[in-house]
Amino acid sequence: MHRFLVTLTACCLLGGQVALQAQDAAPPSVDSIIVEGNQRLTPSQIIGSSGIVVHQPINYRDIQRAITALFRTGQFDDVLVEQRNVGNRLNLVIRVKERPVLEKWAVRGVERLGEGEVKGRIRLTEGRPLDRSAVEQARAAIDSLYKHQGYYASKVSVLQLTPKPGRARIVFDVEEGQRVAISQVIVDGNKHFSDKAVVKHMATRPEGFWWFQKGEYDERTVEQDVRERLPNWYADQGFVDFQVTQDSLISDSTGGKAVLRLTVEEGPVYRVGTFDIQGNRRFSTEELRALYPFGPIGRNGAPVGSAPAFSRTEWNEATDRLQKLYANNGYIYAQVQPEEIRRTGSKGAPVVDLRWTIREGSPATINKVEIVGNDVTHERVIREAIVMLPGDLFSRERLIRSYQNVSNLGFFQQPMPSPDVKPAANGVDVDIVADVHRLSETVGVERFDVIISCATFEHFKYPTLAAHEVMKALKVGGLLYVQTVQSFPLHAYPHDYFRFSREALAHGYRRGVDVGPANQHSFGWEYRGMGGVVTNVDDLFRWDRALRASAVLSEASRKKLFTPFKEKYAYGWYVLDGPEGRVAQHGGTVDGFETDLHRWLDRDAVTIVLANRDGVGWQVGSSVAAILFKRAEPRVAAPPAIAKWNASLAADVEGAYELPGGGAMNRNVRTMPINFSPIDQRTLFYASNVVWKSVDHGHSWTRISPDLTRATWAVPANAGKYAIVHEMKCRA
Repeated sequence: MHRFLVTLTACCLLGGQVALQAQDAAPPSVDSIIVEGNQRLTPSQIIGSSGIVVHQPINYRDIQRAITALFRTGQFDDVLVEQRNVGNRLNLVIRVKERPVLEKWAVRGVERLGEGEVKGRIRLTEGRPLDRSAVEQARAAIDSLYKHQGYYASKVSVLQLTPKPGRARIVFDVEEGQRVAISQVIVDGNKHFSDKAVVKHMATRPEGFWWFQKGEYDERTVEQDVRERLPNWYADQGFVDFQVTQDSLISDSTGGKAVLRLTVEEGPVYRVGTFDIQGNRRFSTEELRALYPFGPIGRNGAPVGSAPAFSRTEWNEATDRLQKLYANNGYIYAQVQPEEIRRTGSKGAPVVDLRWTIREGSPATINKVEIVGNDVTHERVIREAIVMLPGDLFSRERLIRSYQNVSNLGFFQQPMPSPDVKPAANGVDVDIVADVHRLSETVGVERFDVIISCATFEHFKYPTLAAHEVMKALKVGGLLYVQTVQSFPLHAYPHDYFRFSREALAHGYRRGVDVGPANQHSFGWEYRGMGGVVTNVDDLFRWDRALRASAVLSEASRKKLFTPFKEKYAYGWYVLDGPEGRVAQHGGTVDGFETDLHRWLDRDAVTIVLANRDGVGWQVGSSVAAILFKRAEPRVAAPPAIAKWNASLAADVEGAYELPGGGAMNRNVRTMPINFSPIDQRTLFYASNVVWKSVDHGHSWTRISPDLTRATWAVPANAGKYAIVHEMKCRA
C-alpha cells in the first residue's frame, strides 16, 4: 500500500522523459471508494463532497480537488487519500479525522475589563464543528484588546475539554497581569512648544507624585489625543497642517512601566487671509460680518492691519453663533458650511482663506405645541410656562427657555426628556411677512406660481429694486398681478418705474441695487475704452455697417482684425465657429451695466445688447440670436403701437366687441384691485369693465358681471379726494 499523491510526485521528479511517459499513459479508472475514520458523517456524504465518481478516469489533480473540497466543508481536521490495488482493481481510501462538535465556550479570569467586551471578540458558534482557525482568531483578538488597554503582561491561552467523544468545550483562560503605567511621554519633532506644553493638552499623561496622577494607558484615549486633541490645540495656534506621524509604546512588562513616544510635524503658522460669505439672504453681509472672530476686515474681505494667526476653536465657535442666529430667527433647517482654503500669500507666507457657505431654506413657524405625559397638573399651568405660541417663528433660544421654565415648575421627574421638534404634517405652513425690497432674503430659494401686488409699484421707496426682487421669487412661467392706476398722469417723477421714464432707466443695477448712472463712475485711463465711452445701439449699429464696408478699414486690415492669433482671440475679438458660420464676439461690464455684441462674419447679421443690469447681457444676446436665425420662437410679442390719449378717442373704443367664434372682448383702461374672497380663500376676484372670478390661481377666468362702464369719462363724485389727481403725492 502506498499513497497516491506521493507516487505521482515521485514520478514527476524522475526526469522529463519519465514524466512524458506518465502523461502519455491513459489515466486509471476508480473501481471503488472506501471511507475510514468517520463517526458523525456517512460515507455517501463524504464521497459526495469529494466529487470523485466511481468508474471515471482520475488523475492527481482530481485528488487535490477532492481533498480541498473536503477541507472546505469545515467538518475535518485531517484528510488523507490512499490508493489500494487489489488485483487489477483500483480502490481509493478516503481517511478522515472529524472535528469535534463545539458544545459550549467560556472565558475565565476576566476581572479588570468588562466580560461582555471580551466575549464580543469571540466568533464561535455552538452546536457546529469546532473551527480551530476561529478559535485562534478569538484568542488573538482578546490578547490585542488587553494590549490596547495597557495590559502588556497579559496572557491568553485556550483550553479544549472533551466531555465525551466527538464533543468539545473551549475555555479562554486569561491572565490579566498589571496594567502598565506611563512613566514618560517623549515628543520628537516639536520646535515651537516644549514636551511639557504638548503633554499638557493631552488626556494621556505620565504618572506623578499625587494619587490621581496614575499614568494609566488607554489605547482609545491615545487615539483621541493623536487625532483630535493635539491637532485641535495646534490649529488654535495657527498650525493647521500639524499631524502626529508616529506613536509607539515602549513597555517593560516586568516592571509595569512604559514610555509613550510621539513623532510630530508641526508645519508652518497660518495667518488669516480673506473672508467671504455666500448664500445669505435673511441677514446682510454686514450683519454676519459682526460674528467674524478675527478682527476688522475691509470691503474686499481682507484683514485690516496685520493678519492674526488662525484659531480653529474661535472659527468653530463663530460658526456655532451663526447657526444659532439662524435657528433663533425661524431658520431651523439652515445649514452653515465653514470652509478653510489654504494657499500661499503674496510674500510666500501660508494663508488660510475662510468662507461661510449658507443654505438658508425657508423659515419655520410653530404649527402647534403638544404636551405629552402630563398627569399631575392642569395643562394651562404648563402652557403658561411656554414662551412659544402657534404662529410664531421658531426660535431655538425660546425653545430652551420654555424647556427650562417647565422643568423649574417641579412637577416632573428630572431630567425631563428633551423637547422634540417635528415638521408639520403638511410640510410647511407658513405666512411670510417681508419687506418687498428684500423679498428674496426672506423666501430664500422658494419660488411661487403667482405673486399679487396690491400696492402701486411706483409708490414703493425703490420700485426698481422691488420689481427685481419679485421677479427672483417667481417660478419660470409664473404670473405676476400688479395693481396700478394707469389712468393717472405721470407722478412721482422721475421714479415712475412702470412708465419707464428716462431717468429711471439711466441707472445701473448690481444684483438689484441701484448704483447710479454710468457717468458718475470714476474710470481710470485703462478703462476709458470699456467704461468711459457713452454710446447707444444705433451708434453701434452704424459702426458695424462701417466695418463691413471700406469706409474705416481696408480689406486687408479687416481680415487681420478678425484673424485669431492666440487661442481664438483676434484684435479685440473672440472669433469662433458657430452653427451660422464664423462669429466675432465680445462683451464688457462695469458696475451695474453690461454689454454684449456678436458679429457674424459670413452673414450680414449682428446682435447688440446694452443692459443696465448685471448678468443678463449674454443671455439676452443668445436669445435674440436664436430668434434671428429661427432656432427659437419669440417669447414676447411685439408691443402695440402707442397713441397719445385724448377724449375724442373715447368714442372709438366704447361699446361691446365680438370675438371670432362668439364671446365678448373686454377692455382694461385701468388695473383695478385684485382681491381674495372673504368666504373662500381659493377664489380670486379681478375687476376691469366687468368682474372676473378665478379658482385655479389665475390661469383661467370666468366673467360674473355685466359691463359696468360709466356713461362718461368724468370722475364720479364718490371718488372724493382722489378726484384731484394732480395733487397726489408719492408715498415713500
